Amino acid sequence: MTLRDPLDESLRGQIRRVAVHGHNEVRRIQNAVEAIPDLTSSLGLDGFVAMLTADDKPRVVLRFRRSGLPSLRRLDTDVVLKVYGDRPRGEGPLLKEWRARGLPVPSLETGETVFCSWLLMEYLPRAPMLIQPDGVSELTDLLASLGPLMHAPTPQLLPVLRRLDAVMIPRWLHATVTLRQHGWQVPEAWHAAVEARYCSLEPVPLHGDLGPSNIAADAHGSPVLFDASALLGPRAFDAARWSARLAAWSRPPLEVFSRWLEFESCEGPDAYELLALECVLEAGSLEIVRSRKRSVRALHGLSHDSLHVDNTIKELLCVASEILS
Repeated sequence: MTLRDPLDESLRGQIRRVAVHGHNEVRRIQNAVEAIPDLTSSLGLDGFVAMLTADDKPRVVLRFRRSGLPSLRRLDTDVVLKVYGDRPRGEGPLLKEWRARGLPVPSLETGETVFCSWLLMEYLPRAPMLIQPDGVSELTDLLASLGPLMHAPTPQLLPVLRRLDAVMIPRWLHATVTLRQHGWQVPEAWHAAVEARYCSLEPVPLHGDLGPSNIAADAHGSPVLFDASALLGPRAFDAARWSARLAAWSRPPLEVFSRWLEFESCEGPDAYELLALECVLEAGSLEIVRSRKRSVRALHGLSHDSLHVDNTIKELLCVASEILS
């Protein structure tokens, strides 16, 4: 494979970062990197700017000045190519479906190669959105009002949406192990709710990763949803995840969750147990981030103040205890 610098060096660096996660992850990132030359040619991409993410995930996110695709050629922004080293992936198809429904998501195109899934979308210069503390409630109301449209069934996308329980249960278990290793109390009895609450008899499409870091702003300052995990599960999940993450913004998760439910009806009292599980997962995620010495600010909108992280974890576990105990 022949790639021009600095693109070549950026891609090689991503392979090195992913290599610490073993052979399967390396194969996926190699698939993604090997697809880049053909994709840049077929999509008419020119003017490489930068790799937008440098982490340990087996995908690449690249910014270019322009695309030759008719649907994206006249954008006033650069374009972003995201390539996953496996297929099928639901992020692109789900966002495209949501855009057709009138939801605020980027302009984009999506597709697959032999081993990869890709999406090409407009560059969002105001991502993440700068959210003022007094604007959190208003943003919650807006997202909740969009919930029924986001979560309307999409049978045609079932082959590319990942099951929520398959994705989240291993992460939840890892989070609880990490919390206990760092001295936090997570009762074994809480595990009883995990398999039941991450499943649903009537699963719906989910963003799956709603949080301030995945909300951008358009030219008028209005929210734009991006980076969907494209999962399939209970309707209350997006509300639960959003509510748990706002604990970092000093917003009580129970209060935020109840506010969401005023706009979107969810699946009865069991929905609150899902909120509790998400509070545990978010607490564990904060501890994992800290233990890996990553930037908490970049991932969760927090300061480097360890006391603030501790207080947020305490608040999250307190909410979980109130519901599950």
